Amino acid sequence: MDQTEKKINVLVGVPTMGDVCAPLSTVLIKWAKKFTGGHLGFYLTFKVAPVDRARNEIVKFMMQDRTDKKTGQPLLPFTHLFFIDSDTIPPHDALEQLLKHDKDITSGLTPILHYDRDELKWGTLDNCFSHQDVDENGKVVKTHAVERNTGLKKIWRCGTSCLLIKREVFEKLEKPYFMFEFDADRVVPTRSEDLYFCDKARDAGFEIWADSNVTCNHVKEVIL
Repeated sequence: MDQTEKKINVLVGVPTMGDVCAPLSTVLIKWAKKFTGGHLGFYLTFKVAPVDRARNEIVKFMMQDRTDKKTGQPLLPFTHLFFIDSDTIPPHDALEQLLKHDKDITSGLTPILHYDRDELKWGTLDNCFSHQDVDENGKVVKTHAVERNTGLKKIWRCGTSCLLIKREVFEKLEKPYFMFEFDADRVVPTRSEDLYFCDKARDAGFEIWADSNVTCNHVKEVIL
């Protein structure tokens, strides 16, 4: 669909325990001032945990009917949800670039901490993945991350730290949209809330894409 034929109303959702890194705040303010596609709204959760609950709360707000407080007239629904984590710093043009692709689900890349069992050391990899290698017993041997600066790529799974999702996705999926899964003892996590969403969306027929040119920074406190 030509983006000019339809108003783009985006809800920026930020799951937070109360703190938003300063550089992200600067980006959000710039988006609020310069967004020209239609309407840009913001929803920040406050001390809602765990994060799957926070993400579901944001989706619930996005999908609700809204009215103008002054006139009582119905407002146009949000057409997209853009998740940004509170410790993620997206490029200033991230929202604009992801909207241009007009895909159902589109992610930017965010580096995450990763322990390399072969090298026996910590490093980073980006949170968009093309596929996994498994052995004959079904055990994951290696996860392949999308290479940076290689353009738009269809992917298998991704995190939700910089993720644009069309309203139609939530209209088709059954609740809950995000959920942690654990082993039988409810001790060891077996699937995170973001991977749960990706698998659920793919099973419903949606494709997941990543713009490898949209690369975020990730704020972490590390004591050396």
